[in-house]
Formats: sequence, C-alpha cells, structure tokens
Amino acid sequence: MTIAPDIDNSSPFTSVGPSSNTSIETQTKSLNSKICNAILIVLCILGLPGLLASFSRAASFGVTPVMVMQAVLLLFMIIVTLLRHRLSYELRLVALLSSLYVLAVLGLWSFGHLGGGKLMLLVFIVVTGMLTGSKVALGGSRPKFSNDSYFRLVVRRRHTLGH
Repeated sequence: MTIAPDIDNSSPFTSVGPSSNTSIETQTKSLNSKICNAILIVLCILGLPGLLASFSRAASFGVTPVMVMQAVLLLFMIIVTLLRHRLSYELRLVALLSSLYVLAVLGLWSFGHLGGGKLMLLVFIVVTGMLTGSKVALGGSRPKFSNDSYFRLVVRRRHTLGH
C-alpha cells in the first residue's frame, strides 16, 4: 500500500492550459481597473488645491485660458471618478490619459520648458505603460518627443522675433 501525496490542482502553477491564461488576464485587468480608479481619486483630491492655487494667481495675471481648461478638466475628472463604477475600464482609461496629455501640452504651451509640462508628459507615458502595456507607452512617447521639438522651435522663433 503506497500513499501518494495529495496534489492540489487549484495551484496556479499546476494548470498550464488556456484557462490559466484567461485567469491571469482577468486578474491583470481587474488590477489595472483598481489602479485606474485609485489614480482618478488621487487626481481629484490633489487637483482641487492645485486648481485653487492656479486661480489664486488670477488677481495678478487675470484668468487665463489655461486656468479655465484646468477647471474644465478637473470637473470632467470628478464626473468620471464619481461614475467610475458605471463606466467601463476602457472609457475611464481614455478619460484619464487624455486629461493627463491635455494638461501636459497646455503646461508646455503656456509656461514653456520651465513649467511642469515635461514632467506631466513623463507621467503620462509611465501611466500609459502601467495600464495599457509597453507598446502603447512607446507610441505615447512619440508625441512627447515631437512636442519637445515643436516647442523648442516655437521658443526659438519667439526669442529671435523679439516677442
């Protein structure tokens, strides 16, 4: 009489079939959804003091289009965050990434290289890589480099034209 050790078939390392791939994909998508929700919540919490700080400069500089766009994007992000359980992951992701990208480009356009636009573009690429994959993030890095080249040209042209 031999006693065989019990084999636990519920271990993820024993199953090699197609069901294990779908389980990993489901777990990855669930984790990405939770990360996206967390980023949305953090951006809404930190966005309000940032918006108030931006509007505090309105007395000195007046209300600029960038301030208005920041307010619109924050309102959009708050709506998406409040409806996050009703919206699909893909829609939340597109809202998050497009908002990050628009804020980054607006920061570069308004404040040039001294503003936080370059850092925001880097954050955009990292978040894109985390939530979508490296191929999409590499595609997202292409606009960063083309934006850098474009803004260098604009800054040089403004400087040489005396604007």
